[in-house]
Amino acid sequence: MTSKDIDTVTDEDIARWKAMDFSKAKRAHEIPWIKAYQEKKGIRKPGVPRKSVRMKIDEDILAWLKDGGRYYQARMNAILREEMEKDLRARGRCDD
Repeated sequence: MTSKDIDTVTDEDIARWKAMDFSKAKRAHEIPWIKAYQEKKGIRKPGVPRKSVRMKIDEDILAWLKDGGRYYQARMNAILREEMEKDLRARGRCDD
């Protein structure tokens, strides 16, 4: 479904979706082709657990990240990871 399709969603569609049982549905990263796509795009690093945090960030930085389109949080994480790994390499403590 695309954002253009949102206008075509009916009340019947919503009722049908609400009645569905998603309790046994796989998480996106458990589906091999989605996992591969996420890893290719840098959305997830394999084997590294994620932690949800709340943080404050300068408005101009957030605007710059969001201007890049979807997955701005993944881009932020990739930038931070690159800087962390650069720092660890400089200290001789990176696993690369």
